[in-house]
Amino acid sequence: MRNRDAPVKTGKVTVERRWLPNESGSEAVRRQLADYFAGRRDTFARKADELPWLLARTNQWTPLKDFLTEPQTLVQMRNKQRWELELHGYWIQLKQYHDLQ
Repeated sequence: MRNRDAPVKTGKVTVERRWLPNESGSEAVRRQLADYFAGRRDTFARKADELPWLLARTNQWTPLKDFLTEPQTLVQMRNKQRWELELHGYWIQLKQYHDLQ
């Protein structure tokens, strides 16, 4: 039986080797992507999918807290099953850096 994910993993590895050869390069690209998604206004869903993960991966805890505590963001992520568990995970991480009540 053929592994259907193999081409995706192979492509990911190829891109990482070519464009992200070390952790500092990876972090710089993630920070650029975080800035890009933070500035997007056209689609909340894409921003909610990408921005929190990028901010957490680059240890940008204050921007992550700011994004997640925006009323619109909090309500939309809390009310969608696809984001509910992720939101909980980000809150757990944020408690290490911010006093969240």
